[in-house]
Amino acid sequence: MEYLMKIESEVRKQLARQAAAHSDHLKDVLSVQQQQLNKEFSRELQTKLLEQREKFQSEVVAWIGRLKGIEAALEARADSEKLARFAQNLWLACISLNSAIQFGDDNNSETVPLRKRIEAILNSSNKHPFVMDSCKYHTPSGLGHRNQH
Repeated sequence: MEYLMKIESEVRKQLARQAAAHSDHLKDVLSVQQQQLNKEFSRELQTKLLEQREKFQSEVVAWIGRLKGIEAALEARADSEKLARFAQNLWLACISLNSAIQFGDDNNSETVPLRKRIEAILNSSNKHPFVMDSCKYHTPSGLGHRNQH
């Protein structure tokens, strides 16, 4: 009987060792699987982050392009309005000169000073070559006064 107990005790020790070895083996397998899953998760996470970063960067580039387009349109509009203002001022200065030549001055004097009106045209012309060339032919003596007919 003692022999059976000794064998049973030995079998229990063997079973305990096998159970411990099996538990250690399972622990190692689970640790390896966890490492593999962590690597796979990290790789997948990096891939997704890279895709999102590229998507975000392309959206930012698109918005910057739109913003530059809006800025260019606004600058073009401002330039256009500036030219329109110059044209309007030039037109008004020319109308003033034309009225002074045709109808004279409001003071009903015999002579009409044209120098100020031509200077107004020159100031309104934005130094346009045609206007500058046209006005340079008026002599200083002719710019003082013009007799009405």
